[in-house]
Amino acid sequence: MTAEQDLPRILAVHEERVVQNDWTVRWQSGFLQLPRTSQMQPRQRVTVCEQLDGRLRLFDGDRELTYGTTRTEPSCPRKHPPARTGPTKSSQGLKPAKTHPWRGRGASYPPPAVATGVGVGCSASVATLPALRNPPPPRYVRSGIEP
Repeated sequence: MTAEQDLPRILAVHEERVVQNDWTVRWQSGFLQLPRTSQMQPRQRVTVCEQLDGRLRLFDGDRELTYGTTRTEPSCPRKHPPARTGPTKSSQGLKPAKTHPWRGRGASYPPPAVATGVGVGCSASVATLPALRNPPPPRYVRSGIEP
């Protein structure tokens, strides 16, 4: 029977899928397993046809493919060894050096700085500094008369 005469195939829902490296095709919540002896290769496209009665058919062009179903994701052999499982290179638990500025409040290093200027050693409040005040609201002038 040719594709023009296959009425159930014509009246089916068609979706293109890609054959994965383990010869599976994802369909809804499962996998369709192609036999490794088939002429299909990974990364080739196949057409999944879901007929009106719920049956699935796989096609490579006009050729119908056989398949099996799997309920879970197939296990693939690992290409790379698992990651190292040793201690991490974390700085947690290490004490800072004696000369570290965060060593503590009572440390004598660094020597106290004598600073002058805005913000350091100055008793002026932040609100009185001209650069840090909020700008005044915009003034609107209507027909030359100010409100």
